Amino acid sequence: MRKTFLFMDTIINKVDAKGRVSLPSDYRAIVKELSTEIVCYRSLTAPCIEGCTEELLDKLATDIENATDFFSETQDNLTNLIFGDARRFTFDSTGRIMLTEKLLKHAGIGDTAVFVGKGRKFQIWNPENWEKEEARIRAEVLKNRPTLTRKPEAEQMTAAQKHIPVMLKEVLEHLSPQDGETYVDATFGNGGYSEAILKAANCRLIAIDRDPTVLPRVEELKEKYGSRFEFRQGTFGNFKDLIAQPVNGAVFDIGVSSMQLDEAERGFSFAKDAPLDMRMSCTGRTAADLVNEMTEKELADLIYKYGEERKSRQIAARIAERRRIKPIETTKELAEIIYTVIHKTPNAIDPATRTFQALRIAVNNELEELENGLKGAVDLLTSHGRLVVVTFHSLEDRIVKSFFKEQSGKNAGVSRYMPEMPQNSDCVSLAECSKAVLPGPEETETNKRARSAKLRCAVKK
Repeated sequence: MRKTFLFMDTIINKVDAKGRVSLPSDYRAIVKELSTEIVCYRSLTAPCIEGCTEELLDKLATDIENATDFFSETQDNLTNLIFGDARRFTFDSTGRIMLTEKLLKHAGIGDTAVFVGKGRKFQIWNPENWEKEEARIRAEVLKNRPTLTRKPEAEQMTAAQKHIPVMLKEVLEHLSPQDGETYVDATFGNGGYSEAILKAANCRLIAIDRDPTVLPRVEELKEKYGSRFEFRQGTFGNFKDLIAQPVNGAVFDIGVSSMQLDEAERGFSFAKDAPLDMRMSCTGRTAADLVNEMTEKELADLIYKYGEERKSRQIAARIAERRRIKPIETTKELAEIIYTVIHKTPNAIDPATRTFQALRIAVNNELEELENGLKGAVDLLTSHGRLVVVTFHSLEDRIVKSFFKEQSGKNAGVSRYMPEMPQNSDCVSLAECSKAVLPGPEETETNKRARSAKLRCAVKK
């Protein structure tokens, strides 16, 4: 069991003329266990000194970096005030540390100091000031009578519990799972659709995913559902080879999973700085490889084709200019380059979104995989079998819409003002196709990822 280290108790100690004061013995024990030094700095909110181990200060540095823009004034101000003021202290053989004149003056400490435990950190006060502060805190607590609660539920949840499958209700309605039938979740991710289908009917579910990081979640469902759940590692573009048997329905959730977005080190999101990776399978060429190795024209064409970015050539030119100085290796580096071409606008889509989308699609060969996956699924669907596809941008939806039209005997891509030409009925596989279904307002309000989602469903003849 992991041992916890918490600074507790309120202890008054003498301060000598040189500013030396004994660190409480329990505090010293914690410091010895975690490091050899204590870090102290002037409190930003009270007339006292704050102290902690380097472990907590390192976490604070990470939290500031993740919560603020690396180049922002806010981050500069916070880091200046905390780290520019912080100082390491080593206690001597008698357990004393020597506080600086600046720290003593800030806290108004004379010949005595009171140490106040605050869990993972502690404070050092002038005793009189602490007496007043303690009285204020007690009055505030009694007035408001707060209840101690656990951390927000989202912070306690596992990755699988945090994951909200997009348009889950609509997926189940269109797929209509039945007892004794077999279904495929072609994009397993965190297993949201898979588990919902298994709960909806006493059926069999085969899941596909290329990402090896999903395997712990796979084991959870195997343990829970036994032989009703199977997993095949690979890309859904190889649907027909991986499944190789008739199925009654299949669902595709196209694009990057919430799990992949949440893991900063995967490099899918520009919200957090991380290596420029974007590989769903964790193998092959990375986004950084494309950004640094493609010609400027190739890069511009890629961003325009897969990201539908009108300023693709300016972005590619700026990337080419920057990589001549040094390789572009992180998500933040790339995003900052894009921002020099397209400036951020409040309440608008982030300017980096389309470029990141284009690179992700290219790295994972997503559009070709989608076309192959749809063909494989239709081939294996039984009569009256259902194919449900959820997409998140126009390129994906266009492929699905065109494929459904072609497979249902309609001409994809022709003008709506031209009469549809008959096709060979032998080539027609789908009996009916739904119009695009959009998420409801409640879902788009609570799940941002759902805002761009579209669902299409087709039924096999």
